[in-house]
Amino acid sequence: MTLKLSSEVQRIRKDGEELTVLLKGGEQISVDRVVFAPGVRPRSSLAEIAGLNIGENGGILVDSRGRTSDLNIYACGDCAEHPGIYGHHLLPLGSIANRQGRVVANVIAGKDDSIPILHGSSVVKVFDLTVAVCGPNENWMKARNITTESYWGTFPDRAHYYPESEDVVIKMVRERAGRLAGIQAVGKGEESSVGWMCSR
Repeated sequence: MTLKLSSEVQRIRKDGEELTVLLKGGEQISVDRVVFAPGVRPRSSLAEIAGLNIGENGGILVDSRGRTSDLNIYACGDCAEHPGIYGHHLLPLGSIANRQGRVVANVIAGKDDSIPILHGSSVVKVFDLTVAVCGPNENWMKARNITTESYWGTFPDRAHYYPESEDVVIKMVRERAGRLAGIQAVGKGEESSVGWMCSR
């Protein structure tokens, strides 16, 4: 495997079945696949103009009821930064946006409702692997000067004597004081089984 860090992709060229990535500076690299993962940025310019508090990830800071720094203004969805164990988090996931939208509607209607602390659990299929995460990873913790310990393990995704059994590699990250912070899992098992192992 070759890593090209801090390299800017200028163009991706397809010639029949062949893919070539052209980097800034003229270098060309033949590749088998291209994964385009630009990430997500919240559109919070209107909130900034309104004078609302913006979080470190560019999202609108909200409390567990979806209220912004102006208690008469609510925000929900991918533009909102939600309260978590380690401050506010930007979690652009459809399930969270849906849940927060319902909570905001209930609060506006006068009902007592709130979203519990969010951990950002998600599962995604990457080619023939299933990848699941819950909570912050080790790099996120270290960037915030939180002392951590990490543990690795390999476990079957179901009873080992089943012929369909596949190994799942799991990494757990905890604060040195003892609290479990996050967990990541990857394996060839089904999405439901790998995700369940990560979230339980």
